[in-house]
Amino acid sequence: MSVWCPWVCLANSTGRTGRPTHDHRTILNGILWILRTGAPWRDLPDRYGAWQTVYSRFRRWRRAGLWDDLLRIMQWEVVAAAAGAANST
Repeated sequence: MSVWCPWVCLANSTGRTGRPTHDHRTILNGILWILRTGAPWRDLPDRYGAWQTVYSRFRRWRRAGLWDDLLRIMQWEVVAAAAGAANST
């Protein structure tokens, strides 16, 4: 399973309505750029969207526990893959 699939499912599960959302992948890439570079949010390149939007989504996802859920899914997939590899040898 691709990492992107659980991410989209988790990110879309907020049930919020209102303004149209920005592309999750672009927002996620912006968040990862900030985490990788250590730059301040205001230095986020324009290609990721407005820094306020990316920061707001980061905070919303953090409060909703999305990061913890995503890491749990990824850990489960690694353990399942390792168990499958161990059983096939």
